[in-house]
Amino acid sequence: MEDYDIGNAFRAIEDELIASMIRNMKHHRAWEDDEGFHWEQWQALQLKALDEYKRKNQKIYGRRFKDINKSIEAAIQEARSEGGMDQEIKILRAVKNGFKGSKLSKGAVAEFFRMNDRKLDALIRATTHDMKRAETAVLRMANDQYRKIIFNAQVYANTGAGTYEKAVDMATKNFLSAGLNCVEYKNGARHTLADYADMALRTASKRAYLTGEGEKRQEWGIHTVIMNKRGNPCPKCLPFVGKILIDDVWSGGSRKDGPYPLMSSAIAAGLYHPRCKDSHTTYFPGISTPPDDKFSRKELAEIEKKGRREAQHQYAMRQAQKYDRLYKNSMDDENRRKYRSLTDKWKSRAHDWNLSRFTEMLQDYNNGQKDIISHWSIQKNLNKSEIGKQTVEYAVGHPELNINLCYKVDVPEGLLGRQDKNDIYIYASKTRTIQKTAETLIHEITHHKYDIGGNQWAECVCRAQELKHRNMTDKLTSQELRDIIKSVKRDYPELKWR
Repeated sequence: MEDYDIGNAFRAIEDELIASMIRNMKHHRAWEDDEGFHWEQWQALQLKALDEYKRKNQKIYGRRFKDINKSIEAAIQEARSEGGMDQEIKILRAVKNGFKGSKLSKGAVAEFFRMNDRKLDALIRATTHDMKRAETAVLRMANDQYRKIIFNAQVYANTGAGTYEKAVDMATKNFLSAGLNCVEYKNGARHTLADYADMALRTASKRAYLTGEGEKRQEWGIHTVIMNKRGNPCPKCLPFVGKILIDDVWSGGSRKDGPYPLMSSAIAAGLYHPRCKDSHTTYFPGISTPPDDKFSRKELAEIEKKGRREAQHQYAMRQAQKYDRLYKNSMDDENRRKYRSLTDKWKSRAHDWNLSRFTEMLQDYNNGQKDIISHWSIQKNLNKSEIGKQTVEYAVGHPELNINLCYKVDVPEGLLGRQDKNDIYIYASKTRTIQKTAETLIHEITHHKYDIGGNQWAECVCRAQELKHRNMTDKLTSQELRDIIKSVKRDYPELKWR
């Protein structure tokens, strides 16, 4: 299960806990006669329903939490393996270009691996322990909120709420506005279980991936890395972007490895904070392109502007989620209409912000090419066709995607792009033109959209989408489809059809 899927699983549980609570409120209405509502009898019924709610949730979600926690451990272990494999490929390419690594003795490597095993085990234990605490907290908060609603509904009714539905809506409003924000950070900010899980898993998986990368560097005796320069670095990471660092955290480096700052010092100063999107790659002295750690005033202003836009987009998303919860779980028809309107309004704003964010999703990894393709020109090209517009819509709807435009990167002959889970690489030095870059992006995003790959049929599907964009059409002729199949069989003879 991917980090993104685990977050969605927790989000679904939160929605179910709230929906179950509201169903009980609808099912056990307060009895009303000429004397008014009989709240005492209603409260007795609801307290009985609360006891059943607690028992049922503990049984159902206790099992689901166990399954999710197993997935968390597997995801962290897998991230470490992926980091090692990806790094080995990069090192072997560097060897082809002249890098002469000094491989360590088997004993030294084994000791380093044992130390990293202990670190990773500690990371897994800490992550799952914190997750279990958060899982317990979400069930406890659901119970507490249910109890508050039972007693507050009568209070609001006595102050003139009018109907049973309005009284319950007033009692649930603050709770539904915030959601089950059961996790409190040190700074006092409160977050939902799904939001906390997203942060914790992204952080843990990234550390595990960097552990796997570092182990391979240690094997080859190289400890220098360079922080990648991208278009929208985190403010805390900005001072280190484009700089060479000695990785004493994951690769076993030390001050003896050169006149560069230590990774541990950079981390202490804010690098690789929770939810950080920045990354580093191996720096091979004499082979890697010298670092570019300078930002022009224009670039810094653009980074600041992107940061503001990102904050506005996140706010719109939170508002849309808030009013959607209120709409789905309010009982009074008038309130539901009001919240439906506000949900649509904020979803529309979030969608508009999303579309404007597409160009910000594209990150340049440039090893020295002067003429690069502007992100705006790629979006303009994509907007020429229906399939291109759908590609933009899909990308902005999946913020977990990392789209990288790579320049002067060593890749196999003929490879224009690659999709690896949520990472998409477009080798722009090979695609060259705006049109071909847009087509390649459509191709790789199609792999992600339909979760297909590794066979000739998948390549045919992706090439068909490319051609639809090129021809600006929704349909292809029989001859065009036959030509695609023929070209794929020629280019990928080693793959099975399906």
